[in-house]
Amino acid sequence: MIGNSFSILYSALLSDLKSIDIRNRNISNANNPHYVKEESVLETLGGVGGVIVSNNRRISDEITQRQLLEAQTRYEAFNELNGLIETLAPYFEETGGATLEDYVNNFFQALQDFLREPTNQAAKENLLTKADSLAKLINDRYSLLNRLENEVLNRIPNAIGEINKIAERLARLNKEIAFEYSRTYGESKDYKYLLDQRDQLLSQLAQYVNISYNFDSLGRVEVSIVEGESTASGYIQLVSADGKASSLDFVKDGTNPLNSVVVDQNGTAWKLSFFKNGRLGAYSQAIEFY
Repeated sequence: MIGNSFSILYSALLSDLKSIDIRNRNISNANNPHYVKEESVLETLGGVGGVIVSNNRRISDEITQRQLLEAQTRYEAFNELNGLIETLAPYFEETGGATLEDYVNNFFQALQDFLREPTNQAAKENLLTKADSLAKLINDRYSLLNRLENEVLNRIPNAIGEINKIAERLARLNKEIAFEYSRTYGESKDYKYLLDQRDQLLSQLAQYVNISYNFDSLGRVEVSIVEGESTASGYIQLVSADGKASSLDFVKDGTNPLNSVVVDQNGTAWKLSFFKNGRLGAYSQAIEFY
């Protein structure tokens, strides 16, 4: 009888300590945007009685989380593309000084003057001067577009590298989640801090591409890159729940940048036009725009 009482008191004490630990974590992480509030789930022990913390539940809205990631992906595409266009804008602004339209008008005016007086040497020299000025302006802008296009193409391998790094970290995290679930199964399943890391990595990945993901019962995640026209076979799998990650590669086509492709681990080539969201989508749109 006394032994049972001590057992009940002991289990109650451990449960209180665990619950206090969880509440303290909630308080200390109140200003951490990547932290999800937790609560302890108590369960009555059969037989001898007493209670234990059987689970550590995260208080989160998965639908809202998915919507936030989708909005983040679209914002990253807009923000990155806007930055690239702003870099280009000063060279094409027609707000001060001689504009492209002025150069074109001056050329055609000089052409008309020359056609009226083909033997007039001054008219001929003026036409050549205006033609040379117009050609130089067009060549300068064409060279600028080529340079900016190459700069964008050079950003893509870095983005692909970051995607691969995040996918690899998610795959490792899936293995850690499975291990910690097994280790803590009998005492509160207190491994939810790993799920905060998982969600943070998903947020980082959404900066680069539009993702679709699913969680299993342990919290491990499967991740794929999808776009609006994705079908059952029209997506790129990045991470599996069993801890495997796919690696992407970028193959640049310097002659026709729009024909550059991203190659997945299965050897399937995905044109840049497939990517429409995140930073990778911004680079695709920028190249098409240039």
